[in-house]
Amino acid sequence: MTTDIKKRGKKNRPVSEPALVPLKTDAMTEFCQDTADDILRQICAGRMLTEICTEEGTPEPQTVRQWAIADKKFGDRFDQARIMQADVLFEEAVSIGRTSCSSAADRLRVDTLMKAAAIFQPKKYGDKKEISNVVAVNIHTTLNLPDEVKIESGPYKIEVSPEAN
Repeated sequence: MTTDIKKRGKKNRPVSEPALVPLKTDAMTEFCQDTADDILRQICAGRMLTEICTEEGTPEPQTVRQWAIADKKFGDRFDQARIMQADVLFEEAVSIGRTSCSSAADRLRVDTLMKAAAIFQPKKYGDKKEISNVVAVNIHTTLNLPDEVKIESGPYKIEVSPEAN
């Protein structure tokens, strides 16, 4: 890693170049059932897709997402794995909260895990925002029908006779 001296304010400080992450040499794009199963097992265990896909022999995260779109069976299993992953993340957050949530780092970790769980399973771990708009509506109308009309439709039966007018 090389350093350059650049002026910042009044003092000259060495500025380091950002560390470069080596790119994976394999570019797996073809669907492989064994690899897909392994990825799903790891997601169920709570690992993030981006973390799993940094390992040698695994595809890029975008490739896995494309598999989920292209193959309905794999897509359904991927969705189920995300639901299980949310449960694992929630349990980890509770565990941290019960044992040592005294430092700011612990609180941040719990917050991050809870937000991830809420994203993967919003109905279970998201904010409960139930909006219900119920409006009573009264409809008044006049029907101009002949003196004797019988209408039968579905579960309703309407009979109009001259006396009802």
